[in-house]
Amino acid sequence: MPRMHLIRHAGYEGYCPNPARYIGRTDPPLSAEGRMQAVQLGQSVPELQDVQVFASAARRASETAALAFPRANIRMTSNAMEIDYGRIEGLSVLEAARLYPELCSPAPGRNSVLDFRSVGGEAISDLFVRVRQVAADAELFDEVVLVSHAIFLSAMRHHLLGGMATDIAFGFCALVTLEQGV
Repeated sequence: MPRMHLIRHAGYEGYCPNPARYIGRTDPPLSAEGRMQAVQLGQSVPELQDVQVFASAARRASETAALAFPRANIRMTSNAMEIDYGRIEGLSVLEAARLYPELCSPAPGRNSVLDFRSVGGEAISDLFVRVRQVAADAELFDEVVLVSHAIFLSAMRHHLLGGMATDIAFGFCALVTLEQGV
């Protein structure tokens, strides 16, 4: 797979940036603005309309893919779901820090970021297992669009770049193109 286009889903119902909340497995539909974002995304990348599209099985990602790439054969995959935040799902960053202070401090036995696990949620190392599976599935194609979520896409970018650090952020309908070996 020489080229992968990473796209974060469009805006969803109930999104509020202040305060920021942990939204992983919660599955809201796209907002009216989000539906417009997805259509505009598709119109801005006509050259991608006929490539293989993978999408998270979450509604906000699958709706984005369907609206942006209406002619594409979209492969839904639960492996591309956002990280499972466990008990902090839906909480603001401040609420989570107040209820679970251990999330903000070094923990015994936590030697790397891969050891991190949210309270009752998924470990980063488990997220990377899913990332590697999606990357392996995409290897069958010359060019792939992946519509997913901010943390999952950041992990995929990290995987595809061989761990190289970048300052890429994934806003709604943000598109980042990575080429193998680049």
